[in-house]
Amino acid sequence: MRRLIIVVGVIALLAGCTRAAGPGVASGPPSPDASALASAEPSPSADEPTQSDGAVQHAIELRRSLGLRSDLAWVEAVAADPRATSTLLAIPLLPDEAAAVNAQSNDAEAVIAVVNDYVASHVDEFGGVYIDHASGAGVVALWTAHLEEHETAIRARLKPGARFAVRLVAYTERYLRGLQDRVVADRDWMASIPAVFESAGVDVIRNVTMVSVSSANPNAPDLVEAHYGFGNALEVDSDGTGAVLIPWGKVEGRVRTPAGDPPADNWYNLAWHSSGPGACGIGDVGYGLTADGTFSLPCQQGTWTIEVTVPGDGGWRSIGEGTVVVKADRTSRLDIVPTEP
Repeated sequence: MRRLIIVVGVIALLAGCTRAAGPGVASGPPSPDASALASAEPSPSADEPTQSDGAVQHAIELRRSLGLRSDLAWVEAVAADPRATSTLLAIPLLPDEAAAVNAQSNDAEAVIAVVNDYVASHVDEFGGVYIDHASGAGVVALWTAHLEEHETAIRARLKPGARFAVRLVAYTERYLRGLQDRVVADRDWMASIPAVFESAGVDVIRNVTMVSVSSANPNAPDLVEAHYGFGNALEVDSDGTGAVLIPWGKVEGRVRTPAGDPPADNWYNLAWHSSGPGACGIGDVGYGLTADGTFSLPCQQGTWTIEVTVPGDGGWRSIGEGTVVVKADRTSRLDIVPTEP
């Protein structure tokens, strides 16, 4: 439950908060101590790089969402501090920061329990609840009417000082989830666009039902929205490629040395790329070689370059590749000879 609350706080940052940068550039990395916490007002972040390392940028965004100090100099200093641990959120946190995150998670959990208890008898006006630590609001409850009455009633049940806010929205959460269910139940017609339904859900912060489709038709989002007629309660996005509609085939390959032998050590991994839409592989499954140097890789129709990679330089580097044309419901053959042992 605590883990869930923290994640919701991150969603509040990504979907409902505007990022603001203040003036000033840090003169150098500060020495982390208990003063690092700034849960009410995160430090200005004008010194953030425009293209930073992914892990650093992730730490900056997650810290900001939780109301922790998040300027680049501080994030780097904490990462270098031997007291920091990454067990709580998979980003480095000082002991005081971890304690603060746990405390605000506990506080939010208590507020949400009160809100949920109150909502049971006011569901007809309830728009949902989310956590916004970045702005200092804490738990935010959404309502379609009688905003002041709901806030007063809930605050009367909370402990003094509990962080809680209310916001007026157009639609109840029950209504939006009902739209979601109606789209899921009536999705087969999308084949006529053509499009393929991919997902549906409710963005509580934006107070809208979200639907994702895969279609090469640039008008697909408008056509889906017009079909259902839900107005601004429904928002549809498309990948613009129709990649889901591309049929699948398979690549059967083998890796051989210049002498025609299978690789001696099975440290090889496979990577792939294409100039067109589509995908290879299933989900997040990694693909490598069998003991005799062969592989089987599902790919969508198209021209694919398959690379043989090995560990090195902090990642994977390519030591050979081959290009193959994949056709629908067909098996294509590919031999790859590495350029080095």
